[in-house]
Amino acid sequence: MEQTYTKFAKLLSFFVLFVSYILIVDRIFGMEIMDRWVPQWGTTLFSVDLAFFCSAIIAYGAACAVHIERRSLFAESFTPACILIILLLMSTLALSALLEIHTSVEDFFLPETSEGFIAVQTLPSMGTLIGYILIVLGGINSMFIHRSMAVRMWMIGTVLFLTSASSMVGHIINQPLLTFSFGSLSHPMPLNVSILFMVLALTFLLCGLTESKTKQ
Repeated sequence: MEQTYTKFAKLLSFFVLFVSYILIVDRIFGMEIMDRWVPQWGTTLFSVDLAFFCSAIIAYGAACAVHIERRSLFAESFTPACILIILLLMSTLALSALLEIHTSVEDFFLPETSEGFIAVQTLPSMGTLIGYILIVLGGINSMFIHRSMAVRMWMIGTVLFLTSASSMVGHIINQPLLTFSFGSLSHPMPLNVSILFMVLALTFLLCGLTESKTKQ
């Protein structure tokens, strides 16, 4: 019987999947669904929305893997593709900004103004990059069943939780450093991004707890 921890982990991953799907639909069709439902949510880059969509799939695959205690067909089928997409999205923006090289690829990800796409490349927040790196590590961890899976799930979930919690607290008390704002080196992690990372962190923590309880 599926444990309660696993059910909650899958539920949380579905929440992120649903939110990111709505944001993607809003971006493509201009339906402004989130603006009507949650006006305070704010806007995000399309690349971030797509990366969270892939992150939710990775988190769901991790929940499936720890529940069945063997290599998950879902994780084997979708996790590698989602990992590659996240790495492609983040590396494209990061390298474009760091090397100051303009290509037609990042124009698809940057926000649009009345004059067209902005000309200056935007480096993703350092906290955002850390969050996606942890998600990718969690996906790789879920693809290979081993004794230390629970420990690694907990470690990934804990670091991701602390990263997102730091950003959220920074926004609440108006402390830029806690939001990973380091001048031109890194802009603040948005509050809405921090919330989604927090949900994914709880998902991985639950996966680690599920795996630990199963082994007892």
